[in-house]
Order: sequence, then structure tokens, then C-alpha cells
Amino acid sequence: MKPIAKSTARWAPFVADELKKAGLPFPPELILAVIDVESRGVPGLLNPKSGASGLMQVMPIALQSYNAAHSVKYSIDDMRARDNPIAQIRVGLWILGQFWRTAHRYLSGRLTSIPMDELAQISDLMYAAGPAAVKKLLNQLPVPTVDALRNRFPNWNALPHIVNVFDRVSPSAISDTAVSQWISSSTRSSYPIQQKQNWIVNLAIGLVIGWIVDMVIKKFRK
Repeated sequence: MKPIAKSTARWAPFVADELKKAGLPFPPELILAVIDVESRGVPGLLNPKSGASGLMQVMPIALQSYNAAHSVKYSIDDMRARDNPIAQIRVGLWILGQFWRTAHRYLSGRLTSIPMDELAQISDLMYAAGPAAVKKLLNQLPVPTVDALRNRFPNWNALPHIVNVFDRVSPSAISDTAVSQWISSSTRSSYPIQQKQNWIVNLAIGLVIGWIVDMVIKKFRK
């Protein structure tokens, strides 16, 4: 394993604390590996070409998604501040978690079982290149695996990201049980909300249909 730079390792206590607060099942070593690859532990770092900012190189559009889902909002200036590393870690962790869920949903639709190393690497690719770009290429493959991606698209510029991250941390450090429980609980927690939404929609449809039937009956009675 390639060692984590000292400039990155200093954020380990903050990463562990934010993971605990967010209820995310990832080991701190994984997040430190992402930070090391993205910014070498330099808070507020800006990529002038893409606009990605901060310790975890958050894209502006991803920051908008975070703000839409949270009551506490952060500005792009927070991601680019030298003195606001906690916000940069917090937002980056949430985004990474969303991409893990997205990767799991996608792979669940195409694989009978999902090995942890595949889920970890596909999730990392989504973090590096965006879910749409990853899905576009995976959709062209008979089996959506990282090896198949490498064979079909060997020059894709997102592939080195997973090599660099997992040179610093092994996928075996990620608990399959913890990730499975986290994804399962996330699915269950969203189910009642979906049920409520469906109930409201069905009620609205029923009221409209009832109103139409009532109007037709009154018309014929005249």
C-alpha cells in the first residue's frame, strides 16, 4: 500500500468524527485515500478547469445537491476556504455516500451478486467522473465490471483514479456487512415516504375521477 501523505493524515480525527455523525459505514482510511488523491490534504484547493474545490474536490453541481438536501447550506467559498476543512469533509462524505447508493442500485439491476471490490471501485469512478458518465460506459458492456471497462475503454481518463485510491487502501478494509446494513436501512427508511407519496397521488386521482363521474351523472339527469 502507498502511504498517505502527512498533509492528509492530519485530517484523520476529523474524518472519523464526520463519518460517525453521518452514520456512514466507510473506514476513515478510504476517505483519507480519496482526500490524498484529490487534494493531498490541502484545504480549499481549487481546480480552475472544472471548478472542483476543497479537500475532496467537490464539484459546484454536487454542492447544489448537498444544499438541496440539508437545512445547513454551504457556499462554494466554504469549499475554497483554507480555514473550513470540516465543511469540505462533510460535503464530500455526503456526496460519496450518494454515489455508493447510486452504484449499488445500478449494479443490483445487472448483477446477481455485487462483490465489495466492484462496488467500491464503481462508486469511486462515479465520484471521479460522475454517475452519468460511468453508467453510459457500463451500459455498453455485457457485464458491468471494472475489468470489462478497462478492456473496452483502456484510455478512459477516470480509470487512474481508482488505481490511485486503492493503491492507498484495500477494498478489504471496507466492511461488506456494514455497507449492506447501511444500504438496506437507507432503502427501508425511504419506503414509508414513498408509500405516503403514492397514497396522496392515489387519493388525488380518486377525487378527480369521482368529480368527473358526478358531473357526467348530473348532465344525464338534466
